[in-house]
Amino acid sequence: MELVKVISLKRILTAVLIIVLNIVLFCIINNGQYSYKIYDNMLKEYNRELNEGNISDYHGYIRQYESDNPDITDNEQYIEAKTLFSEKVEFVRNYKINIENKLVNIDRYKNNAMYAQSGESRLELIKTQNDLQKAYDYDVDYSSDVWLRSMAEYKYMGYFIIVIMLIFIYGMQSDSKKMQYIVKSAPNGRMILELKRIIVLLILSIAVVLLSYTAITMTSLFVYNDWSSIHGMSGSDSEIYLVSMGMSRVGLVLTVAFKTVAVTFAMSVFLYALINLFDNKNIGLSFSVIIVGIELLLAKLISAKSIFRGIKYINISNLVDNTIWFKYENWGYTYFISDVQESTVLVGLIIILLSTMMAFACSLKKTQRKAGVIERLLGKISLQFNRIFSNFPVFMKELWKILIKRRMLIVYCLMIVIVSSYTFAYKLKYNMVESTVYTFCQNNSALSESELYSLEEELIQEYQLMQAEKDNNAQMVILNHEINLVHYVNEKHDDGVNVSLINQYEYNKLFDERQRDNKELLMCICLITACLLNVGVISFEKDENVLALVRTGRNRKRWIIRKLLINAVVNTVMCAGVYCYYYHSVTKVLDIQRYDILIQSIQAFADYPFNISVRGYIIVNIVTAILGINIFASIATYLSAKINYRVGVLACLSINVLYYIYKIGVNVLHYYTFPGIVTYIDFYGGISVLQICIIVGVVLAGVILNSKVVKLF
Repeated sequence: MELVKVISLKRILTAVLIIVLNIVLFCIINNGQYSYKIYDNMLKEYNRELNEGNISDYHGYIRQYESDNPDITDNEQYIEAKTLFSEKVEFVRNYKINIENKLVNIDRYKNNAMYAQSGESRLELIKTQNDLQKAYDYDVDYSSDVWLRSMAEYKYMGYFIIVIMLIFIYGMQSDSKKMQYIVKSAPNGRMILELKRIIVLLILSIAVVLLSYTAITMTSLFVYNDWSSIHGMSGSDSEIYLVSMGMSRVGLVLTVAFKTVAVTFAMSVFLYALINLFDNKNIGLSFSVIIVGIELLLAKLISAKSIFRGIKYINISNLVDNTIWFKYENWGYTYFISDVQESTVLVGLIIILLSTMMAFACSLKKTQRKAGVIERLLGKISLQFNRIFSNFPVFMKELWKILIKRRMLIVYCLMIVIVSSYTFAYKLKYNMVESTVYTFCQNNSALSESELYSLEEELIQEYQLMQAEKDNNAQMVILNHEINLVHYVNEKHDDGVNVSLINQYEYNKLFDERQRDNKELLMCICLITACLLNVGVISFEKDENVLALVRTGRNRKRWIIRKLLINAVVNTVMCAGVYCYYYHSVTKVLDIQRYDILIQSIQAFADYPFNISVRGYIIVNIVTAILGINIFASIATYLSAKINYRVGVLACLSINVLYYIYKIGVNVLHYYTFPGIVTYIDFYGGISVLQICIIVGVVLAGVILNSKVVKLF
């Protein structure tokens, strides 16, 4: 009966929607992994050629691949894919030799005076030695491991699962105190009821985790088309072979899923017990979020070498981190050593025991009792806050309604977690050519126009001399790059455009295809968040039965205009914050120091219509995103007058459905999506009449829709 009570149609549909969002986010992240797709194709082709006996040396295969695809040899994604491919082949070919070498090195370290005495370092060496010996006989192969690697790197699975479980947990306790009294007074309304609910949580944990893992596994296999490799040895991946336990890939995924069931059940019982501590489940939920938030903060702040590292590994937040099941990481102190997986499972079992005891203890408390210390304290704080809040300006009251009453604060917190944990860029890796060209640009960046013309002539003469001697091909490639850079600057100077000689590599990374994909993802997130905010402008008031009262007011038009302006301010702050964090994160990783460089100094922006600085371009990009977000959010504002709040929320979550389909692989839909449209009007290749028409049309549509909303009052 408890299971039927918890599993309502609304909660099931909400859980399905969250799983769909989980799949969509996975597709969005992995659709941008072009290097993985190239690596996957190379590995499959090499494996096929190897089985047919057509090739034995992978270096020869790479040369043949580059000969067949000459356009991709300088592509950054291909270079990364080639590195992955080479590492994979070397790992499989020299698997046993490498393990033997590692075991020899461990024996050498163990005999070293530094590791001779018992301690954490020696224990870690012994544990690693034992794990390597277990992995020695694994039958590794060249089958593709991309789909499993993408799952191992996807770190949002646990968060989606816990959100679904929290929805079910929240529905277990009645809002009505009278109903709670009736339930508690029944013969089985206390400990037996708690036991039944804990069993329900176990059933739900199994169902939610298995559905989520099945959905992501099937999606990953579909994205990379790796169905034939599911039974391959999971230890064939150099990243996870020490945690693979000699299983097939599908076997490892099933094992990880059942481990996740255990820790999800532990987390669910823990949250249920915390919420049950309070008569008001909203207070319990808030308290639970604070506890978990503190745990997450501690896990991030404490170093793996700190004396308090036990808190980092014996941590509730690890229960929602699904990536730990694919990591080989040991920790310990002087007299014991453990890996993260073992300690997480142990923490989960302890939490299940303690939380179950807490839930039973809470079931025995009196139904009519004095409020607890925390509840009395919160009651006094709430009373004082309401007195002060009554004197707040309208803006602050409306902000309170948006963040607290409509629970937008939860949406913003979720957005912050996703954006802050996402990796937007990686540190630059220079090869010999790029490093030499970088030094060349640094040494000649201060030259005048006449000196640059002379430099180009000198470089051309040197190149022609080398070409005649047919010697030093590597140096000729470098010279060719240098000539192109200087020629571009001189050509721009001839056109009267002020540009500088800069290292194109680092600035191209700031605006390359990967970053455009990242900005599209940010636009998608901001659009959903802004529409969720604006869809409640009128529909939320309507659902709260106060709209008729508002329409009788004398200043109703001023009221709705003020609401629209407040929502626009909130959207602006949200969007600006996300984009500022994004650019700060990327420029810090890429180590870009100069923002005063004029944008047309970057060859990718040769046709950009305005020769502003890089800083100016970033500001224009942020302002464009803010305007786009607010204009498209006005559609949600207009819809809020026509539909109820819940339907509006569902419509907002599905507003980017074309973008989701495009990310799955239907590329033709790219420029019909909101992020695609904003990318199109980014003026990378110059400015066109169509772009101007789109800008003017969208702005007019936003103004018209908002004016229609005002006229309704």
